[in-house]
Amino acid sequence: MKFVNFFANQRDKRREQMREAGTCPDCLGKRFHHIGLYFVHVYECPSCQGKEDM
Repeated sequence: MKFVNFFANQRDKRREQMREAGTCPDCLGKRFHHIGLYFVHVYECPSCQGKEDM
C-alpha cells in the first residue's frame, strides 16, 4: 500500500503545482485530448474547455 500511496501523493502534488502555474492538469496544458491514433480524434479538454486560461 505504501507504493500505491506514494504514486497517489506524487500525482496530487504534480496536479497542484500545475494548477498554481495556471496550467490545466488534465490535458497538461495542451487544451485538447487525443484518443486512439495521434490526432485522429481530437477533443477539447473538459476541464479547461479548450481555453488557454485556467
